[in-house]
Amino acid sequence: MPTIKDKYNRKAKLRPKYVTREINRAIEIPAPTGVSTQQKQEEATKSFRRNPENKAEISATGAIGGVAIQESLNIVSNFTFSASDTTSLIFILSKGQSLKDILIHNYNATGNDSTIITLAWSTGDQSLAKFTVTSGKISAFAGITLNRFFGSVFPHLATVSLKEIVNDIFNNVHQDIYFYGVSTQIGTSITFSKH
Repeated sequence: MPTIKDKYNRKAKLRPKYVTREINRAIEIPAPTGVSTQQKQEEATKSFRRNPENKAEISATGAIGGVAIQESLNIVSNFTFSASDTTSLIFILSKGQSLKDILIHNYNATGNDSTIITLAWSTGDQSLAKFTVTSGKISAFAGITLNRFFGSVFPHLATVSLKEIVNDIFNNVHQDIYFYGVSTQIGTSITFSKH
């Protein structure tokens, strides 16, 4: 077996097996006391999440540069027509909100009747609104500008989604929008999702 030569002619430095120092550095520098920055951020996050107002408004929180991040929740609600051939205010889409979907489900007590459903929207002051309804359709209106955007005849237990119609049109609206509906049968329900 060949011998390994020391190319640079260096010799190993010898040092004692035990190092003795007069000052113990581990004791010289005291351990930090108090609450760290991370602990402060965790406590701020916990107190933010404990607040009931914040639980209703946001789905996720975090801290980036000390600023809380908020994501708004989808609001899903339902409206059921309690009167036939009467215009009803279904919901209001507030300024800055987006309408994600409207589901219409036709259920009526008689069981086999078709239902005529009409949906319309309006903006501005609604206090002077007057409607005339004929056979499930808004035939005349006064005091407001009304825009019809859906009308159809539904068989019993039929369901339709208007996501393709409303998702792009009513996105981050610049003013309050009022949605009205008319049904020829009692019991027809409208489920809407906004955020």
